[in-house]
Amino acid sequence: MSFVKAAALILLVLGTFGVHGQTDESPEDGNPPNWCRNGHFPGYKTEFRVSRITGAKNSRSYFYKDGGKCPEGNDCREIAYVIAGDEVIIAKTYGEFSCAWFQPKKGNATVGWIKTVDLAGIEIVERDPKIDMWAGSWVYGSSNIEIRRARGNELLVSGNAFWHGFGDNIHIGEVAERGRPSGNRLKLGGADEYDCRVQMQLIGRYLIVSDNRQCGGVNVTFDGVYRKK
Repeated sequence: MSFVKAAALILLVLGTFGVHGQTDESPEDGNPPNWCRNGHFPGYKTEFRVSRITGAKNSRSYFYKDGGKCPEGNDCREIAYVIAGDEVIIAKTYGEFSCAWFQPKKGNATVGWIKTVDLAGIEIVERDPKIDMWAGSWVYGSSNIEIRRARGNELLVSGNAFWHGFGDNIHIGEVAERGRPSGNRLKLGGADEYDCRVQMQLIGRYLIVSDNRQCGGVNVTFDGVYRKK
């Protein structure tokens, strides 16, 4: 093979990898844009919204898988579904689908793609909620966050998160900070990369929380969608 042909082949391969990286990686978290899953949901850098499923009474809106050719490919539809009137949290869109979080009254949350056409419009979330709306005892699984009002618009935040390993192996995380919300967002923690930093977004009756994985033992995180007790 001549030097010119070899150089052209190398450039072609490098160019292919470059295009692949640009199209498959999401700018918000480094993952493919067609990902929509529980572990990533609270950390999406977006303005979360609340919506409801539309349609005839008891009509179903199914969840769709992510990754690969999903949610648009064949065999992507899940068994899980929501029905007309169910409330969901929307993080982002991809084609004709919206990344949704559904929390039933009992049991674990379901996260996945649903068809945007099944949503009854994206509700406007209060951008500047009253300070007292933050206060209360918030829970997500075994994690808990207590928010109390201090002076003026300052909030006192304390909480615990847990990671359960094999047997009695339990790692614990803690947060104890104070801060002032900016609109419906609250950022807590130090400036150092190893300081515990927590971000919160209040949307209606939900408190969406994410952290930098520096708030406690290995695998411990406050990430989740919290609701008041």
